[in-house]
Amino acid sequence: MWAAPITLTRASGRLNARSVPLGVQLALDDALLGHQQGSAALRLRALLRPSDTPLVDLAGQVSLADLGLIREFLPVYRLKPKPLAWLQEAFPSGSAEARLQLTGPLKGFPYREGQGLFEAEANVQGARFVFAPGWQPLEELSAQVRFSGPSLSVSGAQGRIGSTEVREGESWISDFRT
Repeated sequence: MWAAPITLTRASGRLNARSVPLGVQLALDDALLGHQQGSAALRLRALLRPSDTPLVDLAGQVSLADLGLIREFLPVYRLKPKPLAWLQEAFPSGSAEARLQLTGPLKGFPYREGQGLFEAEANVQGARFVFAPGWQPLEELSAQVRFSGPSLSVSGAQGRIGSTEVREGESWISDFRT
């Protein structure tokens, strides 16, 4: 599911599981996860169906002190090699406070056909953003980053590229598939 095992320093919450006619229903409330460089507060509802993809409703808030760790948390099984490689290298440093919502069948992620909802918004601070190998990176980036389904947008970006200051920069990728 992920590129490498994720080691938590703290985990707590209330998990209820029960058998229902369609499979197993899970409810995780007040989940608090701690990592060496971050934390998360989550709520999860899931229906595990034996003959179909799981249905999930996940909402949470995440704090990352080191954006370089984002590569550890990417769903490698759901991303194609090129977008995965780009995401793994795009933010080697910085910090972020984020919220996320994922609702729908896992098989449909990131929901290009509208069969679910994937939204993630992050307030990024002090980041280094690498557009592409060989390009000069955007340093000391502060911005709002938003994933909506298969798209990515960045707004209010401030930082510098070499000696050039960037103010109120914007960018977007309509679909990571392309």
